[in-house]
Amino acid sequence: MVTAEIKKKISNVDEKDVVQLAVELGSITAPAGYEQPVADYVENWFRAQGFHAFQQNLCEQRSNAIGIFKGAGGGRTLVFNSHMDSDQGRPRVHGEPIPPGPKVRIEGRRIFGKTVQNDRGPMAAFMIGVNAIKNAGIRLKGDVIMTAVVGEVGMAPIDEFQGPHYIVHRERLWKPPRGGARNLGRLCAGR
Repeated sequence: MVTAEIKKKISNVDEKDVVQLAVELGSITAPAGYEQPVADYVENWFRAQGFHAFQQNLCEQRSNAIGIFKGAGGGRTLVFNSHMDSDQGRPRVHGEPIPPGPKVRIEGRRIFGKTVQNDRGPMAAFMIGVNAIKNAGIRLKGDVIMTAVVGEVGMAPIDEFQGPHYIVHRERLWKPPRGGARNLGRLCAGR
């Protein structure tokens, strides 16, 4: 239950902090297959705020970033999740340079930019929100786990079908039905 005391403690959230983080996250070039710069940024932000933070590597240069606000114990775990990838321009061939990244702008009280809308704006909101709870000294019973993940725009690597090196060689030998393995190859190889 949210009491008046808790509301007062977390009233220290400044809208400018949420906007700044959303713009910073949204301005990082990270199309599907090339999310590592966002994962590095998010992990570093988690650490700078004092959260337990780590990356979960899925394949070469593709990692989820995870931050944990540890609870006192005996409560339920709450997970916040947003994806880092966007469908903003990818190289057509693995190894080509990544096209110029997203353009994010602020007009009045509005933020414009595809990456902020999908899905780095909500990511910034939960990151700032959980940080405000921590900074207010509120001790929750359960853990709060914040995840910034890859692969919403494409398919994830599964079992032995991982990494761009594997996919590039296998695609030449096998024609997948309806683009399934090709999408997986694009996920890891950034195509």
